[in-house]
Amino acid sequence: MKKILLICAVTITGIDLPVVAAMNDTTTKEIKADKKAKHSHRHGGGGHSKKAFMTTYDLNDDGHVDLAEFYVRRDKGYDIRDADSNNSVGADEYVAEYEVRLDKQLAERRDRQLKQAYVRFDVLDKDKDGVMTRDEFKISG
Repeated sequence: MKKILLICAVTITGIDLPVVAAMNDTTTKEIKADKKAKHSHRHGGGGHSKKAFMTTYDLNDDGHVDLAEFYVRRDKGYDIRDADSNNSVGADEYVAEYEVRLDKQLAERRDRQLKQAYVRFDVLDKDKDGVMTRDEFKISG
């Protein structure tokens, strides 16, 4: 199996974090199809799996990530965080970007949970009159 090892150092607020991603022959199309099947609720940053890495960084969908693609995506991520465009990212800017993504994720999760609560109510409302009686509630256990 053909493997490519990409190692780079990412500096975030003065801390060097090694980023290691091992890629194999999985195509981008397979990754995207699998991702849709498993994660129809895509969560913001994309995660840390190999599939998430490919989805994020394989910009031309050729099944490979070269350094140019990697740096294009990293530059875009930096620019998003650099809210005042002064070519530096302070703690408040960095956290603010995360806060936006987190708020979106939480809102989406909340919406799904509320929809599910309506489904549960409909199951408990045995006579489908839009009201759950005490007896209907007791039977649900």
